[in-house]
Amino acid sequence: MDLFTPTLLALRLSDDPEMPEGDSLPLKIECAHIEDLTTRTVHVVKFASRATRGKVGIISEIVAGHLAAYFEIPTPDFALVEISAAFAQSANENEPYYDDRILTSINRNQHPFNFGSQLIRYNTFNPLGMLTLNYGDLDQAEMIFAFDSLIHNADRTLDNPNIFMQENQFIIYDHDKGFCFLIDGNDDHDPLRFCTPSGRSILFHHLFYGRLKKREVEFDKFVRLLIALDDTMIKQIVNQIPYGLRNPYSVEIDAIVNHLITCRENIRDFRI
Repeated sequence: MDLFTPTLLALRLSDDPEMPEGDSLPLKIECAHIEDLTTRTVHVVKFASRATRGKVGIISEIVAGHLAAYFEIPTPDFALVEISAAFAQSANENEPYYDDRILTSINRNQHPFNFGSQLIRYNTFNPLGMLTLNYGDLDQAEMIFAFDSLIHNADRTLDNPNIFMQENQFIIYDHDKGFCFLIDGNDDHDPLRFCTPSGRSILFHHLFYGRLKKREVEFDKFVRLLIALDDTMIKQIVNQIPYGLRNPYSVEIDAIVNHLITCRENIRDFRI
């Protein structure tokens, strides 16, 4: 599995930059690779200054995105997005309403800390509109349920699904609240206890809990892949975090690494 997190340059706000949802107030921005400014894509950009958990939320997005790819769960293409002073000035002149979000996210020391997911526009719909799920859908739901259990993500619920479907395939997004144990003072984190630090069950409120509890679920594929998630792969994933975040947030990153290793080494106790 080849890991790569591209860095894109923010070029201009989209014609309709506001997103209808998102606690971090993301914006749709036209971006391009620095080596090829002619090929542009629209990304939904979360600013490190406004992400729900700040830069820890950006770390969670990066790690969860690569873990999802490892577990063969589709996500939108993602990248780190560089916000230049020139872009911020131009955006502020045209849309001063966004000044706070953009100006506070200008890159410092050449380390882009803003997270962007490519906007997927067409042939998508919210799966909650379906009255039933077929067996193929349930197989995907099983993997997503287990994945959210692994990363302790309590933010995929009926009220806030963070999922859509395209061509009979679920696509998941929004993981800045993953690894919810990364909060100050949470020294008694138990990777095998699927609760938020406040004690709320991660699994009971999950989007797919009601559908899966009526089905005999083995999680065979997930277990096989988790066992194969060796230390080298975990290191490669965390190395995708920008250097400028790895040093000041080394404690949080070490906690993620230890969490993943503990879950893998105690797979028999990984009760989902």
